[in-house]
Amino acid sequence: MAGFYVFPGGVLDDRDREAFWLRHLDADPAALAERFGAELSPRQLAGYCVAAIRETFEEAGVLLASCPAGGADVLPAVYDHRLAGGLPDDWLKRRVVDEGCVLRSSALFAWSHWVTPEGLPRRYDTRFFLAERPPGQDCRPDGRETTRGLWMTPAEALSANQSGEIPLSPPNLVTLQQMLPFRSVESLQEEALRRQWGPTLMPRMLFLEEGTVILEPWDPQFHEKALRLDPDILKASFLPAGRPFSRLFFYEGRWRPVAAG
Repeated sequence: MAGFYVFPGGVLDDRDREAFWLRHLDADPAALAERFGAELSPRQLAGYCVAAIRETFEEAGVLLASCPAGGADVLPAVYDHRLAGGLPDDWLKRRVVDEGCVLRSSALFAWSHWVTPEGLPRRYDTRFFLAERPPGQDCRPDGRETTRGLWMTPAEALSANQSGEIPLSPPNLVTLQQMLPFRSVESLQEEALRRQWGPTLMPRMLFLEEGTVILEPWDPQFHEKALRLDPDILKASFLPAGRPFSRLFFYEGRWRPVAAG
């Protein structure tokens, strides 16, 4: 998604799946299953949590971990390595072993599960988490994987995508739209406590001469096999920021919500 604004994230590495991590999370296997669901094994759930925590720090500079042995000196030291030229592949495991850090998997909430539409050369299976930013930590891009970072409300982000100031990826647009009704972190967390990843969301992609259309699984025409879309009608059906949508039209360099036909 080069050129688009996305949530922090990345690849689930083999290191993230090691049994080692089950002993260094602040939630035990039973708590992980209760929070995220029992369809995955505790080791698989732990791997997703580790990847989310690791990537959130590598890309955004927020570390969901408690490091009693290192105290307040741990985070600045890791920051310096990150900004100076990158971190070694095993940096998180080293911190856990050397400083006695415990990863705060209990700070993570499940939100949704997305799979890239068929028809694209590169596809992803992605689980989205929600987490509150820890007090005293600031989001800060590393300048390599992420070159700019923003902290804003869902309404602000959706409006900025509409104006072309901040082009958002399709899953981000849907997720921010889902978050609009919540007026505080507390109300959002209350909702997240009731959620698990739920059914996998795999949109449908249609390629037109004037752009690409994504139909979300809840679109009324999602299952129509011989669906034909008129680009002129799509361009006349752009929705204002914040209006519910079930399809997106990639037009003039950004994804725009459009009304269903």
